[in-house]
Amino acid sequence: MSKLKEKNTQAYRYRQQFRTTVVKCLPHHMFLVTSVRLRAKPITKLLSLRLENKLHTLELKHYPADKVEAYLVAATAAKLWHGTGRLQYRDGRVVDIFAAILSSGSLNPVKDVYTVLLGGEEMISISTTPLRIIARSYADTHGRGDKEKYRYGSSLWWVAYYYSIFFGEVFTRYGLTIWRNWSKWDNASSSQTGERQWGRKVNKAAISVWDVFGSGSDIPGNYPVLFGIANYTSVAALPLTMSKAEVRLTNIVKMTEISHIEVPERNVDETKKLLVKYGYDVDVFPIELGEYVASHLSITELLGITRQKHAK
Repeated sequence: MSKLKEKNTQAYRYRQQFRTTVVKCLPHHMFLVTSVRLRAKPITKLLSLRLENKLHTLELKHYPADKVEAYLVAATAAKLWHGTGRLQYRDGRVVDIFAAILSSGSLNPVKDVYTVLLGGEEMISISTTPLRIIARSYADTHGRGDKEKYRYGSSLWWVAYYYSIFFGEVFTRYGLTIWRNWSKWDNASSSQTGERQWGRKVNKAAISVWDVFGSGSDIPGNYPVLFGIANYTSVAALPLTMSKAEVRLTNIVKMTEISHIEVPERNVDETKKLLVKYGYDVDVFPIELGEYVASHLSITELLGITRQKHAK
C-alpha cells in the first residue's frame, strides 16, 4: 500500500490517534505515579479526579448488589487476566478460537515476537496482565474496538494511557537496544506487504499493532472474551521495563485454573452452553458488569498503582 493510500485509511487514523493520545497522556501518567510514590495525596486526588470526571460521563449498564457480589467473588480470585475473543483469522480462514481453547482444555502459549525488540529473542508464551481494564481492552479488539458500548473508557484510550510510560521509558532507556534489534523484529512482525501481522488476526485492514484497539474486528459475529486466571506457573523472564507492563506465561493455563469468563451480556447464554458442551463448570459474567464494578474503583486502583479495594 502506498503512503498516500495508507493515510486515507481508518487504520492509519486510529494509529495516529493512538500516538497522539500517548504523547498527551505521558505527563499526566508520570505525575500520577510520582504523586503516589511521594504519598502526595492531595495531588494524587486532583490528578485522579481529572480522569474520573471524564470517565463517569460514559453510559454504563447498572447491576443490583447481588450481581455485583457474585461477580466480586470470582473477580477477586483472578491474579492475572487474558483478553481474547470468539473468532480470529488463521491461514486465511476464520477459526473459532474460544471453541479451540475449550477443546484443548487450556489457554496455550503462542509465538511472541514483541520481546525481540528489548530482549533480542522470540518466545512461546501467553500474554497476560494483572490489570483487568487492560486485558478487557485487548478483548475488545475482537469486538467493535473503541465503539463497544457500556465500557468504562475505550480500549484505545486505556492502552494509550497505560503504555505511555512504557513507551517513554523504552525509547529513552533502551533506544540503542531497539535500534540493534529493529530489523530482526520488523521482519518477524510484518507481513510480506509491510503491515504488522498482530492486528490482522482480527481485522484484515490492520496496519499496525495499535489501530485494532480503535477499529476492532471485521469478522462477522465476533465478540470479546475475557479470562480471569486464578492459578498459573512458569512466568517468563522479561526485560525490567516490559515486566512492569505485562506478564508472559510459558506453560498452559488449564480451564480448571480459570476463575471466571466475561463476555458481552448478549453472548452469556451461548458461552454457558459451550462450557457445558465441553464439560466445564466455569462462572460466566457479562463484561458490562465488570465495567460497572470498575467504575467504582479509582484510576490508581485500575492502573495497579495502588492496591484495589473493591466497592460493594
